[in-house]
Amino acid sequence: MVDTSHEELLWALSLSIVVTYMLLPKSKFTKAIEFLETWGLFFMFAGISVWAWLFFYFFMPETKGMALEEMEMLFSKNKGRKPTTETDPRQNA
Repeated sequence: MVDTSHEELLWALSLSIVVTYMLLPKSKFTKAIEFLETWGLFFMFAGISVWAWLFFYFFMPETKGMALEEMEMLFSKNKGRKPTTETDPRQNA
């Protein structure tokens, strides 16, 4: 959890990141249309969409109907750590 005393700074930082990533495609779109033409740009975006769909279909596990604890165990496996409910930091001290 993030300390709430830094909330304004974090909001400003996140907003600046969002605006930056919104302006980058807008500024490069005209050059992309000149280079690829309209049909080429369409196929480029279609290819990116198909690639993203295939990636998420094959590499992201299904979480429908799972409890939050099960999802935590699913996404934290192979990261070299145990779930937070099993360890007590006071026992290791």
